[in-house]
Amino acid sequence: MGEKGVSSAVVIVIVIVIAIAGVGSYLLLKGGEGEGDAYELSYSFQPGESYVYDQRMEFEFPEDLGIPPVEVSSIVTQDVLEVVDNEFEIRSLMTMQTTISGEAPQTGTVAMTYRMTNKGVRYGLEIENVEPPGLWASMEQMREQQESYLETINQYPTDPVPVGRKWSIPIDFQFEQAGIPMTLVGEARSSIAGRENMTVGAGTFDCWRLVHKMSVTGEAEVMGQKITVTMSVDGTSWIDLQSGAQTKVNLPMSFKVKVAGEEVKLSINITIELIEYQAP
Repeated sequence: MGEKGVSSAVVIVIVIVIAIAGVGSYLLLKGGEGEGDAYELSYSFQPGESYVYDQRMEFEFPEDLGIPPVEVSSIVTQDVLEVVDNEFEIRSLMTMQTTISGEAPQTGTVAMTYRMTNKGVRYGLEIENVEPPGLWASMEQMREQQESYLETINQYPTDPVPVGRKWSIPIDFQFEQAGIPMTLVGEARSSIAGRENMTVGAGTFDCWRLVHKMSVTGEAEVMGQKITVTMSVDGTSWIDLQSGAQTKVNLPMSFKVKVAGEEVKLSINITIELIEYQAP
């Protein structure tokens, strides 16, 4: 890039990418070719269970963009309200803090409920409350986007799989932020890599270790310019054998944004850890 830095169009695209990643943090929480015994991955929550997660997203930008580092930290509490016919009603309370270097942190809280099958298919998401109330409209927009997005990505394979057997989840998602539509197309591939104990804030769990690889591209038009976003992920998650719940997730994401002959690379690292568990 030239001495003057990147164009304003690229900076706008970076903002869009941040919004996409906010939704995309769900992408690889769930996901296997190989021989051996096959294992069924599924959720087996119980009414009255509560899972509390520490979730962090760290954004790193090229220096010539002039965008300071950003960290979004959240405490997410998921309460299992009801279990009927292998489906769960879950209430989620998220307290989120966004910190931009050199500025005062901004906080917000969102309470919502949704239903989920034992394979991770979510539906019926409803927002109950947003604080401050001024965020309600944007959260409603995100709710609609998440329902379409999570429908295809946040689930386990239907059939049992052996260790090493890959399964794929297609991605074809229409996303809109700040009135700018974008289509994300690609594939997420996951597999069971092995079995190991994982110690997190909530204790030590007997887990399946899953590995995830994802490649996604998106296109949009900004100020008359065609922009292309390419995202790749090479991550790991650990899920409790008994409940199917995540205990820890590491998802480093790499982005390339290209517009008007200019290309910007940035990275986002997402970490999620189960810090508290309450039995029914």
